[in-house]
Amino acid sequence: MAPGPEGAARRPGSLTVAALASGVEGIGAFGYGVLILVADLRSGGPPSLTVGLALTAVFALIGAGLLVSAVALARGRRRPVAFATVMHAIVALLGLSSLRAALPVGAALVVLGGGGIAALFARSSRRALGTARLPGR
Repeated sequence: MAPGPEGAARRPGSLTVAALASGVEGIGAFGYGVLILVADLRSGGPPSLTVGLALTAVFALIGAGLLVSAVALARGRRRPVAFATVMHAIVALLGLSSLRAALPVGAALVVLGGGGIAALFARSSRRALGTARLPGR
């Protein structure tokens, strides 16, 4: 369902960036869970399969939560902001920790997570979500 012209005019670009970052992270988390399951199915042993299923379930839930928050942010709802902020921070930290092992992937995760946080805390996003004032100000 596409927003009307006046809905699109009220939603700032920074909020769209935050929604896109959440969506990409959600798809990535879900895909990573599937990759873990496939790798564990190939290795064969029951302990590995149990761990694989558990990790797949965790990453699927995280991915689903991020996709739901992406849709909510795209619609201008502020409820998922805390969840999305925490997940963006985790993605950025994962990116920092993987910079040595896989520079392109680590750098992309840092940009994605940091960009999502910056977009959520941009003045225009805060104003659109009704959280224009930060605590302590």
